[in-house]
Amino acid sequence: MSYDKNGGSHILSPLKEKKSVLRDVLEGLALVDDERLSRKSAELRDRLDNYSAKVTLVGQVKAGKTLLANTMIGAPGLLPSDVNPWTSVVTTVHMNETLRHDQRAVFKFFDKEDWKELREGGGRLGEMARRTNSGEEMEELAVQLATMEEKTRRRLGANFELLLGGRHNFSSFDSSLIERYVCVGEEDDEGAPTQPGRFADMTKSADLYLETSLYEVPLSICDTPGVNDPFLVREQVTLNSLGDTDICVVVLSAHQALTTMDIALLRVLVSLKNEQIILFVNRIDELPDPKSAEAEIEKHIRDTLKRASMLGDIPIIFGSALWAEAALNDSLQDIPEESAAPLLKDLNEIEGDVRDLAFRRSGLPELQAAIAERIENGSFQTMMDDVVAQTLNSARQARMTFARGMSDGAGQLQEIVDPHLVVDHVDNLVRNLTAKMADVLDAEMHTFTTSVEKVVSGFRMKETRALAASLNAKDAGAIWASDTAPLRRDLKDTFVEFSERVRRNLHIEYATVAKGVEDAYRLTTTDDQVSVDAPQVPLAPVPTIVSRKLAMDMGGSWWSRWLGGARKADTRVREFAEILDREVEPVVAELCDNQAETYLMAGRAKIAEFVAQHCETLERLSKMGHESADNASEAREASVKAMKLALKRLESAIPRLETLVVREAPDLRLVENM
Repeated sequence: MSYDKNGGSHILSPLKEKKSVLRDVLEGLALVDDERLSRKSAELRDRLDNYSAKVTLVGQVKAGKTLLANTMIGAPGLLPSDVNPWTSVVTTVHMNETLRHDQRAVFKFFDKEDWKELREGGGRLGEMARRTNSGEEMEELAVQLATMEEKTRRRLGANFELLLGGRHNFSSFDSSLIERYVCVGEEDDEGAPTQPGRFADMTKSADLYLETSLYEVPLSICDTPGVNDPFLVREQVTLNSLGDTDICVVVLSAHQALTTMDIALLRVLVSLKNEQIILFVNRIDELPDPKSAEAEIEKHIRDTLKRASMLGDIPIIFGSALWAEAALNDSLQDIPEESAAPLLKDLNEIEGDVRDLAFRRSGLPELQAAIAERIENGSFQTMMDDVVAQTLNSARQARMTFARGMSDGAGQLQEIVDPHLVVDHVDNLVRNLTAKMADVLDAEMHTFTTSVEKVVSGFRMKETRALAASLNAKDAGAIWASDTAPLRRDLKDTFVEFSERVRRNLHIEYATVAKGVEDAYRLTTTDDQVSVDAPQVPLAPVPTIVSRKLAMDMGGSWWSRWLGGARKADTRVREFAEILDREVEPVVAELCDNQAETYLMAGRAKIAEFVAQHCETLERLSKMGHESADNASEAREASVKAMKLALKRLESAIPRLETLVVREAPDLRLVENM
């Protein structure tokens, strides 16, 4: 790919083309003289227009994550890239999204409860410190928090209390405005900030909206502080962002990637599917010979992922955000000499322009292509499949209604059926299936909760035994550390297996209901084109809660002090088991009581909506038969022209819709590795 500042536009253009085809069909259906079809078409058109893919960036400290985000946005220098990691804010740049307001920048502040919990209890960090009886750490944390609050109050004065729970909105923005909310500067002896950053300590998230020709479809780039916030204030915001992301780009430093794969990053990755993850090894410009080093770095990363049981095709892309920025700005002459050296060496071996070479070697084109491929085959295709399925069902219902209305009784009409009998047919079908499925899904839920309990119990037993052995071994207790990676992985795998079993059962239920509805239509017409497709099964949520930092993950002085002291070994083992249970309890509750239950509710709601829509159509069809018998052809003759036009549009739209259907049979096997 040659240098092109608008390269992303070409990469994502197939998505725009597919959307355009479906949107054209929906606009045509909206013209059909059927209020219900027009309303549904408008609803689906809005969903199509409002689709926006989301890419979230997490990364190691000083890996150049924000610099990379700026190049992906096509706006070098927009987001502050020289920020202490614990002071950065979850910042999402929304490109080409449909706005229903004139706010181009929205900065949300922590509310009173957030701040109270942080001030009085130290937030999540304080909670973990209390559970491990880390008195000295609590005192140190209290001093740090008091200092932070004092500085913040000094900056904001009387505005401090007023800002809690509020937001600041702007109709335009630039980098200096953004810095005021996401970048805390140092202070002079008088306590006044020497750099912009007046509101940063209080800012929970930042949302920026811009129009760009870089991407032809709406796309969001979310730059997170990741898991490096020492107070864990923004950890949940980061995990929430990952919960609805399409792609997670993990940014590593070429130097750090060779020596360590941050454990905190592995915590984040374990909750995601492999196809959501892209690893970007940044700052290769700082390596003396990037090409020769890449193979060794990739092998180390693959080995680390393998040890973490993260198998499968996770792409690893090497590049330099600095080179990308220089190519976009045409400022290669300004980059450090050592960073330019690898490019100049390559330029001597090939013919071409140094700017073009810098852009290609930056890894940005390859990263854009990998993102586009995963979006197109992932959330975009899922959205398209669902919209097509709903559109097709609505169009077919309208076609049957108009065909019935135009029928003159010559072979098209069945013997007139009581409308209530038709609806009752579907109601009985659904009632029987619902009762059966309730038992099946309740059993799946019981299996899931039992499996989760076994995972936690097994982990507790393994860790307490390891701790006891360590404490009883000479000089070993001080170096023992709990490894929560297997717990996270097993909880995630258990949830994935549960959601796949539920998906399989819902698919069977949906297909059975669709067949029953189709049979009901045949009670009202002999139309051989009657066809009802089952709705799309909802996607299960991403179990990001398993990535939450636990007290057992704390290193340094936390555990060395806890392991020390005069307590007996069995006392410490018992205390550790209690700490583990209290830390894991909210994770299990979120998985079982929220995410699993929410998924079951979404599955039931989907089929209920599907049935309600078809019951309405069936009732209309049945009543039309009675109206035809009681009323001569006067009403039909008055509207026959409109009906013919409507049928013509529907007969044209349905084949186009059918070409958009992905007819692959769903894989009903349990996923062994996601």
